[in-house]
Amino acid sequence: MVGQLLKLKNQIDADTEAIQYSLTIEVADSGPAPALTTTLTIDVYVTGIDDNVPVWITPTNGAYTATLPESSGAGTFVQLISATDGDLTGTFDAKVTYSIEDTNTIFGIEPETGRVYLARDVVDREVLDNYVISVSAYSSNQVAAKILGTVTVAVSDINDNIPTFSQSAYEVTVPENTATNTGILTVTAQDPDLGTNGQISYSITRIAVSFPAAVDNDAGLDGTIVYSLTTHTDTFAIKSSANEVVLIRPVDRETLAVYELVISAVDQAPANSKTGTATLTVTVQDVNEYPPDCAISAEVIGSPPYTIGSDIYTMVCTDQDAGPNGAIVYSILAGNTNTDFRVETDGRVVYNKIPSDVNYQLTIVASDSAATPLTISVFLHVVLQSDPRFTTLPGTASIDESSPLGSSVFDVLGISASGYKSYSITSGNTDNKFKINSYTGNVFIYSALDRETTSSYTLGIRITDINFSKTADSTLTITVLDNNDNSPTFASSFYETSVAENIGVGTQIQDLVATDIDGVGVNSAISYAIVSGNAENKFEIDTTGKLKLKAALDAEATRVYMLSVTATDGGTPALTGTTVVLLQVTNIDEFQTEFLTTGGTYSHSLSENTALGALVFTVTAQDLDVGSQITYAITVGNDNSFTIDRQSGNIFLTKLLDREATPSYSLTISANNGQGGVKDAVLALSVTDVNDNDPKFSQNVYTTQVIENYPLGGSVTRVTCSDADSALNGDLALSIVGGNTGNAFRMTGAVIEVNTVLDYETINKYVLLIEAKDKGIPSRSSTATVDIEITPVYPQPRFASNAQTITIPENTIVGTTVYDSDATVAGALENKDLAYTITAGNSAGKFAVNENTGQLTVIGILDRDTTASYDVTISAVNIQQNTLRDLITVTVTLDDINDNKPLFSVPKYAFTISETSSINTLVGTLTASDKDIGVNSQITFSIVSGENSHDFAVDSSTGQLKVNAILNAPFRSSYALILQAVDGGTPSLVSTAEVDITVTDVNDNSPIFSPLVVSIKVNEMLNISSAIYSVYATDADAGANARLTYSILSGNGDLRFSVDPNNGKVLLRNLLDREAVSQYSLVIVAVDAGSPTKTGSLTLHIEVMDANDNTPYFIGEPYSVSLGRADTVGTYLATINGNDTDIAENALIEYFIVSGDTSDTFYLNKDTGRVTTITSLVSSPDVYSLVVHAIDKGVPKRTSTTTLTVRIDPPNSPTISDFSFTVNENVPIETPIGTVIPDPIHNPGTTIIYTILSGNYNNNLKIGLNDGVVKVARALDHEERNNYYLVVKIQDSVNTALVYNKNVYVQISDLNDNAPVFQSATMTFSDVVENSPVGLTIGQVPATDADSGLNGQVLYEIDPSDTTALTALSVTSTGHLKLSISPDYESAPRIAFVMFAKDKGTPSLTGTVNVVIDLVDVYDNPRSASSNGESPFYSLECPVTTQNGDVIVTVKATDFGFTVDPTDTIRYTLIGGSTVFGVESTTGNLYVKDSSKLFADTRYFFTMSIRIQAPNNNVTATSALLRVDTMTPSSHMVILTHSISKTTLESQK
Repeated sequence: MVGQLLKLKNQIDADTEAIQYSLTIEVADSGPAPALTTTLTIDVYVTGIDDNVPVWITPTNGAYTATLPESSGAGTFVQLISATDGDLTGTFDAKVTYSIEDTNTIFGIEPETGRVYLARDVVDREVLDNYVISVSAYSSNQVAAKILGTVTVAVSDINDNIPTFSQSAYEVTVPENTATNTGILTVTAQDPDLGTNGQISYSITRIAVSFPAAVDNDAGLDGTIVYSLTTHTDTFAIKSSANEVVLIRPVDRETLAVYELVISAVDQAPANSKTGTATLTVTVQDVNEYPPDCAISAEVIGSPPYTIGSDIYTMVCTDQDAGPNGAIVYSILAGNTNTDFRVETDGRVVYNKIPSDVNYQLTIVASDSAATPLTISVFLHVVLQSDPRFTTLPGTASIDESSPLGSSVFDVLGISASGYKSYSITSGNTDNKFKINSYTGNVFIYSALDRETTSSYTLGIRITDINFSKTADSTLTITVLDNNDNSPTFASSFYETSVAENIGVGTQIQDLVATDIDGVGVNSAISYAIVSGNAENKFEIDTTGKLKLKAALDAEATRVYMLSVTATDGGTPALTGTTVVLLQVTNIDEFQTEFLTTGGTYSHSLSENTALGALVFTVTAQDLDVGSQITYAITVGNDNSFTIDRQSGNIFLTKLLDREATPSYSLTISANNGQGGVKDAVLALSVTDVNDNDPKFSQNVYTTQVIENYPLGGSVTRVTCSDADSALNGDLALSIVGGNTGNAFRMTGAVIEVNTVLDYETINKYVLLIEAKDKGIPSRSSTATVDIEITPVYPQPRFASNAQTITIPENTIVGTTVYDSDATVAGALENKDLAYTITAGNSAGKFAVNENTGQLTVIGILDRDTTASYDVTISAVNIQQNTLRDLITVTVTLDDINDNKPLFSVPKYAFTISETSSINTLVGTLTASDKDIGVNSQITFSIVSGENSHDFAVDSSTGQLKVNAILNAPFRSSYALILQAVDGGTPSLVSTAEVDITVTDVNDNSPIFSPLVVSIKVNEMLNISSAIYSVYATDADAGANARLTYSILSGNGDLRFSVDPNNGKVLLRNLLDREAVSQYSLVIVAVDAGSPTKTGSLTLHIEVMDANDNTPYFIGEPYSVSLGRADTVGTYLATINGNDTDIAENALIEYFIVSGDTSDTFYLNKDTGRVTTITSLVSSPDVYSLVVHAIDKGVPKRTSTTTLTVRIDPPNSPTISDFSFTVNENVPIETPIGTVIPDPIHNPGTTIIYTILSGNYNNNLKIGLNDGVVKVARALDHEERNNYYLVVKIQDSVNTALVYNKNVYVQISDLNDNAPVFQSATMTFSDVVENSPVGLTIGQVPATDADSGLNGQVLYEIDPSDTTALTALSVTSTGHLKLSISPDYESAPRIAFVMFAKDKGTPSLTGTVNVVIDLVDVYDNPRSASSNGESPFYSLECPVTTQNGDVIVTVKATDFGFTVDPTDTIRYTLIGGSTVFGVESTTGNLYVKDSSKLFADTRYFFTMSIRIQAPNNNVTATSALLRVDTMTPSSHMVILTHSISKTTLESQK
């Protein structure tokens, strides 16, 4: 109370304290005591106010969470929220009101209770799976003081979505040869539900085959239609885990081209699972299995007019394949001459051009349109009716006049409508030089040609169509080419002339022009050559035959030259004429200019400081010829330093010398006598040195370093100094002349060495002055500077230990410092002296070290599983001196963390189990590993997904997968499961593996073929590996029990066919032969893969169609017949009978004579094979060998050949003659030879008619028509033909039937009308060594005589008037020349004479030849005293089996008793030549030249010469006689003698 006022002393809280107070108040007066009092009672009521804000209850504190199933409807309770107010309970102030702040929410709230509920039925977890509701609470009406809270609502999933495929319909194309278990499509379905509600398993629920509705107009049961669906559930499967559709059985487009499948996607909700479907259309793509099927051959005949685009034939082909594989295209591969035909796309063969031929063998290829097409060839024979015509005429040909009889000249080619044609010569062949093969058209030589008589022919040629008797004519012009049959001829066989030795080079000496009577081309083109006598190469002959001087002559060296010159024409083989030129060299008096010095060389020296103009040297030369005036000149080696007085030979200096530039000169001095004589001498001048060069250092300043503790006497550096002068002038002495403080260094030669102890702290650098002085007078010098820097000694880096081990986690972060290395133990300082580097153990680059501090830091991702530890070597180096260093190896060990997930041993497992397996049967074991260690590598297994995965269970620890339900293979033959392996780490890591389980079926169904019997036709020419048919069987089982293998059970004994075990294609394994087997019946079985297997069978009947694969053959060979020479035209000879094992057109045969009928005498009927004569046989050869072809009419045609031998009697050359006459050659024309007398069977006075039927070569003879007198019709030449066998027909002119023949033999007698002929006009023998022994055969000079008998026998003699030759030589009856005396080169270096060859005819005729024998000069002083004056003799043996080129023996000069110097030149020669043996001129190897002339048990003698020429041109020579005996190797024993002892040989054998 304050006075009379009642005041509130302390604040009252109505919410926590009393709200009603009863106060008694005493009132007292202020009078004297006792004061008077009174009391008053006052009731005080406290009224509460809203002074508290609501507070959310704990523990939510205003943050609520709730779960709401997405299937909830409106009104569904969600959450109760609650708050309290500190105001007095029950009062208005304490009343809490709740509300939701978001006005658009789908939730509602009861304001009084705080009950949150779903206001609208719109919850869909797949749209929004979480809501955050903002709620508030306030008390009384204090809305502004409201508190806020949240209610988080998680929408829980229910299985309310159907799995949906990414597309409702899939389409895929599968080649029909796709292998089983191949994936063909991956499908994808989505289910937005969670957990198992969204996990999808795939399956093929059914296979739908679309077909049209059927209609049956019958009534009652007859009109009732029942549909059945053929399913192929064993064809496709789906791997549920991989969503992959796979092919589990082969497909065949020809059986079923399209499959319609329904694929189901089923979620894995525990109940009420939902299913989505999609359709899959599988189109089986055709694979090119079958080639086109066509008739493989045909023949068609075309008739004019031939219109471009009109068809002549239509191809009819089929192909079982579809699409491009079955689309057939046609092309002409061969036989389409000039592209006259084309094939249209519909197979019609039409004219592309107006035909250029009448007979075509077309090869038409029918090909499908696959990427790798299959083809078949069709052979179409087209024959066009038209007049025959030539394809190679008119034409020209050329033939060498020397070509042998029968040589081919030209091939006349033509075409005829029927294809059967013949050729004949109709004109231009009056002398019967040519014949034509009537079948082949080959024109050939029938009698010898002579270009000089007739150089060209124009033959009329006719082609005849045998079937239509139509002809065409053209011409062939034949040019006869010249043959090289004449040798070039010189105007004289011997020339003699003389020349002065001083004539100029190039001067013409003699015109040796030759002529060649061959008149055309290279045969008369002449080239000239000097073949012998020009060893010194002094002469040459030009292309016109002019002999000229090539090199200067010297009579003192050679006075006489005997040149053998040849003229060779350009023919093949070339022919050669020879002449001999004897050339005398006349001497000219002369003297050579000579220098007065030995060897023509002077030498002299002079100082390099010689004054200009000084006399250097004088040269002197002389020439003894009168009037010679010698002048001098320097011609070589002068750089203008010298000059020479032309008259005196004084040489003066004209330019200062410098020895250092040019130390010497070599001057060539020429002395010219003014008459063309020039002589050279060489002056060698050497320049002597003077001291005119300073020493020179290689550099002006040298720089080097030396450590302060370098030892005394140690080498610091070397200076280089040189002096261009020589001797003492260039001899240098080096010394230190300045900068050598304290005498710290000394010079030893050119090397600076330490002389006293160095101290970096006292002097750290020296600059030395080095002097180089030579020893010349006066001496010369130069200096150089040497800078020497003194380097200090630095502290040694040192670690406390050289090894350290640390451990860090393998996931240590990059940049973490893991170790601090310290190398300061020995006093070196970091950041001053040291530099740290990693030198080893860091090849992977995982660590780095701080260069200054040595801290080791991780810089790469670590992985304990890859590398568990590292040995890192750190080097510390003194940065002042890098040779000071220390090492430490830090071993870093990594601790494991769980960073590796388990890995299955394989990513995919495949197990097979029988459907009869019981529960808990082991299916297989899964294994997994984890690279981590400890608990991180402990693995737990579980099944996480897979359609019907509950049918199996896995042991969580062992990984054993077992059966967990009864299996049913027909219902489900395979499972695709996903299993996981989880490790024990924190957090744990997981990996998965696919497990494919195949449930095997029980085999209870057999394969079935439909139909059971099939008949087909195939062509016997079908290629190996061609498919002829495909069999197909079905099996109601599944899996392996339905997997079929095809094989041939019977009917294939010759292994002609095979069947593909997988697809049933029947293939041709070996070629067919209809003629051997025309039909086959194969039993083909299909065997399933079940156990035990079951089998079905089919019978395949195959008829083999004929092809033209057999060649005709002949019956009755060999064919031979004899005819009379007088038989009439049309005489029958024989019938050629052929057969062909083919049938129909392929077996029809036509016959033709293709060769042997050289005179067109016979006719062969092409259809019957009947052979008759069509011309007279009177002039026919004695024997014909007719080559006959038998050709069938198949396509293509096939041919066989036989020979019909025809003998004509009597022969043209009978062995018995009725009359024999003799006449000399060269008698005049009309000379009577003899008279043929008829048999005495004619009436007296009857006129007899005589005719020569045959044997009248070249019509050289004739016979009187009525008197029978045989006379000369043309000049007779015994050498051309020496006898005639005539067949003379005698006929009675009255009784014409009286006809008979007489054989008349006419002998042509030889007259001596040919002289002997030598091989050439001159024969030269070289290398005949002087002093050769008497009797030595030098060679042979053979001659021939075309006459016969005594007229052709030749006698040889040396010109009787040449006494020198007669004294020196003799000649044998065979023309071999032998020595009569031992020749002497000095007496006669050459023996030249004429030799005669005379025949024995009367009168005798003579041929001559010039013979030249060149002797080899021998140095008459013997080389060795061992020579006994007798020629050496060799006795050798040679096996008859020796081959050409085999060496028999090597002859050596020592064998002849000679001593040979290495500088000598040796030449070996066989004198007179040898046709069997030869010798290599330089080696002395005696070898076999012609082994065909080696005969058993035969001796061969010949002479060999050896010629040795010394460098001074002295020649030593001799000859030796060699004897070679042949032997049979198997009949002889070879004994080898050696010095090795038997003991040694035995020990080493």
